[in-house]
Parts: sequence; C-alpha cells; structure tokens
Amino acid sequence: MDARTRPAPTSPDGPRGPGSTAGGHDRPAGWIDRYLAAATRWLPAAERGEVGADLRERLEDLADRHRAAGLDDAAAEEAAVRELGDPSRVAAQYRDRPLQLIGPDVFPAWWRMLWRLLVAVPVPVGAVVALATAAGGARVGTVVTTGLGTAWNVALQVAFWTTLAFALVEHGRGRARCEEWDPADLPSLRRRDVALADTVATVAVTAVLAGLLVWQAVERPISDGIALVDPALWSWWVPLVLAVLAVEAVVAVAAYRRGMWTVSLATVRTVLAVVFAVPTTWLLLDGALLDPALISDLGWDAATIEVASRVVALAVVLISLGEVLQTWWAVRRSR
Repeated sequence: MDARTRPAPTSPDGPRGPGSTAGGHDRPAGWIDRYLAAATRWLPAAERGEVGADLRERLEDLADRHRAAGLDDAAAEEAAVRELGDPSRVAAQYRDRPLQLIGPDVFPAWWRMLWRLLVAVPVPVGAVVALATAAGGARVGTVVTTGLGTAWNVALQVAFWTTLAFALVEHGRGRARCEEWDPADLPSLRRRDVALADTVATVAVTAVLAGLLVWQAVERPISDGIALVDPALWSWWVPLVLAVLAVEAVVAVAAYRRGMWTVSLATVRTVLAVVFAVPTTWLLLDGALLDPALISDLGWDAATIEVASRVVALAVVLISLGEVLQTWWAVRRSR
C-alpha cells in the first residue's frame, strides 16, 4: 500500500468521537483505530490531531511491512500495534512532560493493576463490614458510615501497597517481569453518548441523597432530636423516594453500558420523575413534608412556610422536567 492508496490520516478523536459514523453507533474498527484512540485519549485536545496522524503513519508503515510478509490486513495491523508497544508509553514520548509517578517503563502496568484492584477490593470489603455491623444491632447511620469508612481505608491501603510494590520493581531487578501489554487491552471504539463522568455523578448524587434521607431520620441531627422530614412519612413517602433513587441509579448505569439513552430507558426515567415529583410537590404545597417539631422549633409563621413551600415545589417541578427533557433530547440525538 503506497501513499496514493493509503487512507488519509485522520484524527482518532474526531468531532463525533473515535470510531463513530454519522449514521450509527459502531463501525468496523481495526487494531490501528483502537490503538490511536488509546494512545491519544489523555493528550490535550490541541495535540491529538498531530500526534494521531503521526502515529497512524508509523503504524501503517509497520502494517505494510507485515502485509508484504504475507499477513492479511487484520493480522498485519495487530502485528503493527504489538510491535509499536504499549500506547500509554508511546503517548508519553510525545508529551513535553513524561510519565514520572513511577517511571515510563512501569507506569502503564501500575496504572492498570491499581484500577483493577480498586474496582475489585474496597467495595466488597466495605459491604461485608457493613453487613457485619448491621448484624450486631447497630443503627442504620452507623452501618452506612462504617461501611463507607472501611471501603475508603481499604482503597487507600490498596493504592499505597500497589504503588510501593511497583516502585520496588522500578528500582530492582524485576522490571523485565512486569506485566506485558497486550493488544487485547485496547478499548472498543463503540461510540458513547453517555459519559462516564455523568454516570458516576448521577450514582453518587442518588447515593448521597438516600444516605442523607436515612441519616436525618435515624440521627435526628437538629436540636432536641428533631428530624427534617416528618417521621410519619416513613409509612410511604420515604420508602418511595429511596426506591426511586435506587432505580434511577440502575437506569443511569444501564444507559452508560448501552452507550446511549434508549426509548425504554428514557420512559423509565420519565416515570421515575413523575413518581417523585407529584407526591413531593403535593406534600410541599400541603405543608406536610417537614417535621412539625422543626417548624415549631424554628418559629416559622404560616405565611413563611407557604412561600418557602411554593418555591421548593416549583424547583422540584422544574428540575424533574429539565431531567426528562434532557433525557429525551439525548434519545433524539442518538438516532
């Protein structure tokens, strides 16, 4: 393949994202495309086009050599990316500031191992400790804080000892035995309309809101053991909101795994918004959401409560409506 027949170099991270086309979410992606996506995704946006074009040219030259040796296109591309090596290490060569946390030879393997351990270890350990605490008869607030605290401490320990181990490898004789990069680790080029950051934010917010709702009822943090929400609402409204928050988190994760908002997921999210907004607005306008003891303790008069309730009810409606419209717009955009 010469310069006249070789595909023109393109940025691996074009305006619609790597590996996307105008009419669909996936296109056949070869080893070179996947390698370019992996090598350039952490580079500044201003550098991606130039670095991507240079890397593509290098990889195509290597692939041409392997094709000349008798390999087919797919095998030649795989051999080319394998020969060029770990994309994280190659990308570091293009940066003004090389990877320095541990060292460029060991950094990619350390990074992969650290994330695998952080995903696999802290959360299960925290869950086990939380269940054991609950079995001992502890209060809900204590169970939640103990589980989260344990998971955090375990994550810190995992990060410290993993980093220490790789630092010893960096300065010792074990570098040659460090984990080797495999082209199979290259990311898929499936286009995603749902960002990981948005998904994490949604799950985190729902978890925090659920935790605060339970905490204020269990700990009663306001003076003289007063709660924020009327304790009588534990008979129906609080369990309903907790269920809505749980399903909302599941739906957000499902949308991320699909890479897009589908009609069915958007419909579920719309139902969740209605199920939350309608009773919550009704309780606010009826003045039945807050703990009566709190209102008495604060000394609010009827006019103040009415104005505050209407403002909060309007905010609930607008936020719920905005979430629904944003979701359906995402469905329309993904088609």
